[in-house]
Parts: sequence; structure tokens; C-alpha cells
Amino acid sequence: MKKWMATGIFLVVVIIAFGVFVFHITESTAPETPMLDSGNAAITEIQLTNKYSKGVHTVRVTASVPTACTALSATSSLVDSTSTPTIRVDLAAPVDEGMCLQLLTPHTFTLSVSAPANAPVMLYTNGAFATTTP
Repeated sequence: MKKWMATGIFLVVVIIAFGVFVFHITESTAPETPMLDSGNAAITEIQLTNKYSKGVHTVRVTASVPTACTALSATSSLVDSTSTPTIRVDLAAPVDEGMCLQLLTPHTFTLSVSAPANAPVMLYTNGAFATTTP
């Protein structure tokens, strides 16, 4: 009789634990990857370095996109202004329409621009000015 009672209590505990586990898993949601309102893929984790030598800025940009299927492109240009010329670096990533594994994929670009030594570098992602954090 004690064996059957212990077995019954054990089974009740296992069934309750299983029910709690299953409902806990089904109620959780994975965080969504933030997307820009412009209809382009989010570009995240951007690292930018700028080295100046002999009148040429060499800008190295490493940026991650949401999937390996997302194409990322980079261009640079010198923007003349009334005060100091500015180096503009543009990163663009259109939204990938097909199915692809959601795994951040890094891309690295090296861009060269002839500009004065004190020219600042401005980074734009999908046409919007990118803010930086230290």
C-alpha cells in the first residue's frame, strides 16, 4: 500500500511539473529584432575606425545585419561645406524578403577618401544619421 501511495504522489508531482514546464515554454516569446521604419533592415553593432596618412583617410567599418541573407553595402564620399569638409560613410541594407536564419552576420568594409586631416567622419545607416555610444 505504501508503494502505491508513493508511486501515486510521484506521478502527480511529475504531471504537475510537466504541465508547469510546458505552459511556461509556450507563453514565452522571443524578442523581435528592431527594424527601421524606412523599410530597410536594421544595422547593428557598428564599429568604425579612421586612420589618416598622407592626405587619405582609411575608414574601416564593421557592421552586423539580422541575417546572413541580408546584403549590406557601404559607400563613402567627401561632402564639401562652408566650414570643414566632412567624410560621409553610408551603410545600406534592404530588407531580405526570403526565409533566412535570424543570426547576426558581421560585414567589414575598408573605404578610402582623400580629405584634410581634420575632416570628421559622419556615419549614416539606411539614410539616417547614426548616433554613437562610447
